Amino acid sequence: MSCPDCKAPRLLRIPEAADALACSRRQVYNLIADGRLASVAVASVTRVRQDDVVRFIAANTTPARRPTKKGSS
Repeated sequence: MSCPDCKAPRLLRIPEAADALACSRRQVYNLIADGRLASVAVASVTRVRQDDVVRFIAANTTPARRPTKKGSS
């Protein structure tokens, strides 16, 4: 059932979360088990909120470093 006016978060299946994070399904389960990525239990299945994936990426993104020039001290 689709509800365009609903404010319910988008829930991703584990393979979808793995695709978004460019990692394996096992790694997603490990991140959940380690408490680094939140999950939602829906009946007997595990889902990950899309917002939590976005937050995880933002929290684990490091700023780009400027390359050092060769020969400069």
